[in-house]
This record gives sequence, C-alpha cells and structure tokens, in this order.
Amino acid sequence: MPSASYPSHSCRYTSYTGAVVCAKAGCDDDHLDCQAGPFRVVCVETNLLKPVFACATSYSSVTGAWSAPVPNHDSHDFNYYCLRSYGKQSLLVGDAVYFLFQDDQSILRYDLGRHRLSEIGMPPAMCNTALMKTEGGGLGLAALPNNNRIHIWSRHDEDGCWVEHRVVELETLLPRRMRNRYHRVVGSAEGTNTVFVNVCNTIFMLDVKSNKVRKFSKRKSGQFEYILPYLRFYAPS
Repeated sequence: MPSASYPSHSCRYTSYTGAVVCAKAGCDDDHLDCQAGPFRVVCVETNLLKPVFACATSYSSVTGAWSAPVPNHDSHDFNYYCLRSYGKQSLLVGDAVYFLFQDDQSILRYDLGRHRLSEIGMPPAMCNTALMKTEGGGLGLAALPNNNRIHIWSRHDEDGCWVEHRVVELETLLPRRMRNRYHRVVGSAEGTNTVFVNVCNTIFMLDVKSNKVRKFSKRKSGQFEYILPYLRFYAPS
C-alpha cells in the first residue's frame, strides 16, 4: 500500500485531532464487509496565533498521498481554547466528518468529497456534549446542560436548524445513591442509541430511546475523561 508522511505546515499549530474513515464505495453503515479495504485519514489542526483558525488535510490509502491543507477562516471570533478537541470523538455522517470541540460551542465539518472545512453553530446554552447519529442517520447531539436531564438534538441539513427531540430524566434511571452526584456525558456509541455517562468514576450506558441504563465500568483511582467505543465482530469461515 502506498504511504506518505504527514505534511509539515509553516504555521505554528498547537492542537491536533483526527479520524480514520472507510473509503470503500457502497459500503454499508455498519462497515461489516470492509475489512482491509481502502480508508482515509482526516487530520484537523488548530493554532495558537491570532486570528485563531483551523486547518484540515486528508490521506488516501489508495493514492498514498495527503491532500493540500484547507483552512477554515470562520473561526476568528473564537479563542484558542474553543478549538481544542481534547480527545472528544468524531462522527462520520454521509460524506462528512464532524469534530466537536472543548467549549461545546462549535462543530467543525470536513466534507470528504469537496475537501472543504466549515463551522457549524450549536444549540443555545450547550455544555457537556457528545456527537451521535440520529435514528435517520443524520447529525445528532446528546447534551447534559444540567445535572438531571440529557437533551437529544438533531440538525436539519436543509436549513441548518437544531431541533430537540427527546429529554431523558436521569433522576429516575440512575441508582438512588448516584442521583445527586455530578453527571457528565463522556461519549456515545456510533450506530446505536447509546450514550455513556460518568457519575463518580462509574460509567453507565444509557439507551436514549428505551431509557434503559446499565453499569458499564468503574475506576477506583483516576477519572474517566472520555469513552471511545469501538465494535468488534467475528465472522466464522
């Protein structure tokens, strides 16, 4: 397979995030039949200088080359910390990859086909969020702006508006001893309705459609910052 080193840029970038996506034509959303197939790597960088802006480039396993970097100059109103990803997971929807940044006030959209980087606004008063797919396969968002309710949003492609679809009451779902503790959304499972919630270093899996909650993991020391789930499957020969 052709390969090429990551291109160096003249600008002083300080924050990196990226995603590896399937590039097999006609591949299903579950990607169960694309093992060892073509792929693309998308890398987004943000700088410390003023004005703050983001820059994206992509690698193709077919050509073995990186594309020319494309900037997004719409971020000039944001400060440096707004554009740091800090390990938050990306999301592939259609022919675009979405990146959610630390301040929960902006999403970057990288169009794989047109090689274009753009910025998407968020619903008002957002914090404590994770990207997720909607039931229709579009761009969605799980947010926990207060300690008791998870709000599920979806974005309309036609007009770019966000619509709130569901509110999940955590107070009635979590164990009683966990209800008054600090809750934080730490990730979602792509292709499912699952959101991961951290409560006192205990991770709960929440199905936002059925409202079913299951304890997933617990740490005695340290803390969970983010969960990056992946699917593993075995197909017998």
